[in-house]
Amino acid sequence: MSPMIRRLGPSLAFALLAVALFAGVLSGRRTLIATDFLESSPVWRAGPFPVANPWLCDTIEYYYPSERIYSEHVRRCQLPLVNPYVFNGAPVPHGVHIWNSVWPVKLAFLLLFDPIRSYDLFAIFHWWLAGVAMYYFLASLGRSSFAALIGAVAYALSGRAMLWLHGHYLMATMAYVPLVFLAARRRSLFGVIPVAGLFFTNPQLGLAACAAVLLWERSSWKFIVPGILAAAVALVPLAVTVSQGTRDPQGEAGWFYRDGFRSWLWLAGLVAPGWIEGSMPPNEYNVYVGLLPLAGAAIAARHERFFAAMAGIALAAATLYPLPVWFSSVSFSLPTRYLFFFTFGACVCFSRALELRPMKPWMELAVILLLVADLGPRFHKYNPTFDPAILRERPPAVAAMKGRVGVYLTETGRPFFPPLSLFGVESIQGYDAMVPRAQAEAIRGAGYVAGQRLIRLTDPESPVLDDLGMRFLIADRTYQSKRFRLMYEGTVRVFENPAAKDVPARPVSKTPLWIGFFGTLAGCGWAVAAALLDRRRATAL
Repeated sequence: MSPMIRRLGPSLAFALLAVALFAGVLSGRRTLIATDFLESSPVWRAGPFPVANPWLCDTIEYYYPSERIYSEHVRRCQLPLVNPYVFNGAPVPHGVHIWNSVWPVKLAFLLLFDPIRSYDLFAIFHWWLAGVAMYYFLASLGRSSFAALIGAVAYALSGRAMLWLHGHYLMATMAYVPLVFLAARRRSLFGVIPVAGLFFTNPQLGLAACAAVLLWERSSWKFIVPGILAAAVALVPLAVTVSQGTRDPQGEAGWFYRDGFRSWLWLAGLVAPGWIEGSMPPNEYNVYVGLLPLAGAAIAARHERFFAAMAGIALAAATLYPLPVWFSSVSFSLPTRYLFFFTFGACVCFSRALELRPMKPWMELAVILLLVADLGPRFHKYNPTFDPAILRERPPAVAAMKGRVGVYLTETGRPFFPPLSLFGVESIQGYDAMVPRAQAEAIRGAGYVAGQRLIRLTDPESPVLDDLGMRFLIADRTYQSKRFRLMYEGTVRVFENPAAKDVPARPVSKTPLWIGFFGTLAGCGWAVAAALLDRRRATAL
């Protein structure tokens, strides 16, 4: 085997696996966006029609609408500071993940592809990169090519990767964390890039990953600090926006962990995912890495104590009630996100287990077949692909609306749906990482914040909504209005509110963005200066 093929082997192996799993998506015939939710919405269809995976709703309610909005702005060479389509105008990142969208890698996909393709290809690229990065990190630890490849396959097909493929900023985490550890292993300043990538895409796990890397290799601060600074253009606006939102992580954790000490039983998911049902939805809690990797990780734990401890601490912090609720007070989101570190640590230990004893070729083949047979079907089943054609439709009900709307679809079972921002339709409601406090206060007795991320209307004809500029109301076919005029009747009813006022979208200060921008310049300058200084020292020696 030539050196070139040997070097490209891992990249090619994961490219082939990507083609096997996502051939239809890569060709453009299918998409990872769960468009079957649109078919189940009365605004699009008379259904309801069955949904393949109910836990993929964020792909169409949140991620893809954000992708489309930002794509439109990028192609006009604009940076969206306000998303006018939700909450009467919401500062980003309420309406668009600015910390993800200004990441240069994301910008490249947005400029090269249409929103559907950029959504799909960005996710699949980072899935591929996660496998390749994990391989090279394991190889840097001294693992053989076989052990590194199998450990990386377990990582790329694990429960975390299975759940996070549709969540752009989460999938990127799986790709960048192994690169950060690899940079720490090699003491390379190139670690600035994946560290910045983590904070552009997922600051919550970025902090945790940098803390873990710093414990593992103290000299890594040399690229961690400038890497965090390089992401300041995203982090400063994010911090300001979070301070203006209604998010209550501890309250959220209290609701999801309402099973109390029964949540300890979720550890059964290590051997049988979904076996124990409880208050935590399966799209948040999936710790499965495969039976063979789990057994290998347990056997090799004493040989990889740091990564075994990482896996154990993450598992305890996400499972052993009341630890998750206590821990949530300093966590932006649910502690289940930290289960990623269980997956990462377990796969490192599993790779080490494959070298504890010599293996014959037939044994290596058996390991590959068992691993793929165990993880592959689960991964594919959770991530079905969909027909993208419906994303280009414009439902008749939408044509009847030419102003800000409210949604009151009590019969659908969903508090806010559909994502009308796909058609440039503004709303007094929305669905996002959090609700702006200003809108939660403005809605007063006409609605309330539900699940910390959306607003549910309780009195859709309240005069309060006139002051918010709600010109149209989308309601079920059975809804009878007291003071609105019926404009459209089909699978839903659209009413016009003649008393609605003209209310502009809320303005947003650019100051946090400028402060963050100068922080980013400082971080980039620090990284370049440090690289030049290291080069001069190497030349002098």
